[in-house]
Amino acid sequence: MQEYLLAHLAIPFFAGLVVLAIVVVSGREKINWDAANDAALDMTILSIGATGSLFMNHTLQEHLGGRISLYGVLAVLANLLLSCVLAYRRRWKPSDLRSPTFLNMLPDLVLGGFALSLTTGIFVMGYMNGGAK
Repeated sequence: MQEYLLAHLAIPFFAGLVVLAIVVVSGREKINWDAANDAALDMTILSIGATGSLFMNHTLQEHLGGRISLYGVLAVLANLLLSCVLAYRRRWKPSDLRSPTFLNMLPDLVLGGFALSLTTGIFVMGYMNGGAK
């Protein structure tokens, strides 16, 4: 299980962090709320991509049976909903409320982290439910 989580969740997550770091380091300004919102959206996209690997894992298919498709589709829909919330915040958040403080950026980063947690939770649940079909 650890190798699968590393290959399909940890590596894409760290790759996303590296891309974010490159954007922040190469930018002309300090990190701001827009960068945090972009990072959170990237996390939801990474999570949607990682959900596809649920269908390729033989152990999960055995443990979750026909429910693997249901969980996969629900995870993608939940991640799309989180993406919509983040896009809504980006579109409608007033300019004067986009300060680069940690507390201002935290809700966006929590939503992005929650997206990754959904997919990770399905992996863990599938492995923990060893014999339950």
